[in-house]
Amino acid sequence: MPHTLDWRRLQPFAAVAVAVLAVAVLVTALLAPGRAVPDPLVAVAGDRTVACPVGDPVFGQTTVTGEGEELRWSALGGELGEAAARFSLTDPEQTVVVTGDQSMGVLSTAVQRGALVGAFCATPSATGWWDGVWVTDTQESALILTNVDDTSASVTLTVYSQIGPVSVKGLRQIPIDRYETRVVDLNTFFRDAGVTVDKPVAIELKADTGRVVSYLRSQGELGEDWRQSSVGPTTDLVIPGVPTVQGEGEGASRYLFITNHGDTATKVQVLGQGTGAAVPLAAGTSEEGGGITIQPQTTTFLDLSQALAGETIGIVLHSLAYREGADPQAITAALVVVGTDMGSVAAQPEMSGGMVIPAVKDASLVVTNPGEQAARVVLTPRDAEGVLGTPSETQVNPGTLSIPLGVEAGSVDVTVDGDGVRVVLIVPRIGDTAGLIVAPLGAGGALGLNVTINYDPTLG
Repeated sequence: MPHTLDWRRLQPFAAVAVAVLAVAVLVTALLAPGRAVPDPLVAVAGDRTVACPVGDPVFGQTTVTGEGEELRWSALGGELGEAAARFSLTDPEQTVVVTGDQSMGVLSTAVQRGALVGAFCATPSATGWWDGVWVTDTQESALILTNVDDTSASVTLTVYSQIGPVSVKGLRQIPIDRYETRVVDLNTFFRDAGVTVDKPVAIELKADTGRVVSYLRSQGELGEDWRQSSVGPTTDLVIPGVPTVQGEGEGASRYLFITNHGDTATKVQVLGQGTGAAVPLAAGTSEEGGGITIQPQTTTFLDLSQALAGETIGIVLHSLAYREGADPQAITAALVVVGTDMGSVAAQPEMSGGMVIPAVKDASLVVTNPGEQAARVVLTPRDAEGVLGTPSETQVNPGTLSIPLGVEAGSVDVTVDGDGVRVVLIVPRIGDTAGLIVAPLGAGGALGLNVTINYDPTLG
């Protein structure tokens, strides 16, 4: 029988605007009406620094593997070692910090309590968003916050439930010392504050000072999971395709969580991006209009188990005006798969350029193309000595396609040519342990990290 969810058991770059203008021009600009313009992409060259989560060795083994041009790594707060093109660490005692080129790929995977967890090591940020967060007696959630800088940081967490914001004492101005990884156990904070929720909540992180690398860790009866942040709240989102986790019997359940971060109600259209044209995945979300109504500052969920029918389908969400004359509100979203293990992925930014992926046996890439034109994905294997093999090219028409990684040693260079493409690495097994790791590749690559910079056109 499919796994069913018993709710009673489950409880950057900042925006930049700079204008140096003559006084007359400035006054004219300030009085002019605003106009919508696309966000430009600015190529930024140089190295980047990432931090890698690690599991508890008591519950299973962690492996951190990196591939790139010149990688230097150390334990958090330690001195970076000599540069190398690749490295592999087994059961590091604490968070691993790596500095390297824009296209480097550093992957942390672990077996924890007989389930799989994993993620690509991420860069520091001042913000983060997670939807579908269980804080119950049977499923525990924690934010793993790492400060890689030599100055202290502090963050404030905001909690949204299905009826509105939830006040939880102790989640404001949480300090993270220099070179510290802090585990914010949400269950402990909720319990100490006397707050009980029987359905998953949404969490928003904003740094008061500094920046952190952040992951959501979920563990309990539903399985184990590490999840990176969603892309920031916006009106149009794409969640890459995620396969089911094989549970006992016919499969697993898949739930879509959506949070309205706006000040007024909004409607959300939910479309599936499968092997053909996008199709509605929920009643009232057809191409002609309509949508699921979400009240301001609340989170909700949809059971898409039947709608997805076990297929690996990407999800496209559009926030629509709640009523005539109203503005669509910014949303975040994530898809969570529940079976014998838990797997999840939040809405992601498009991938541009390229990235090097360490080889993982039986792994595949799930590519979601939400556009109207075909995209191209090129995989070029490298052996253990770094020697390039023969590239293979795959055309990805609008929709979602799974591409086997096809290597068990070395690495694979992944390049994407196409607009709006999202890519995730799927790992179904580590050794003898089956489960599901969903690791989004994210933005950036060999062509430089593409940074979306917002600006107000009325300023010049």
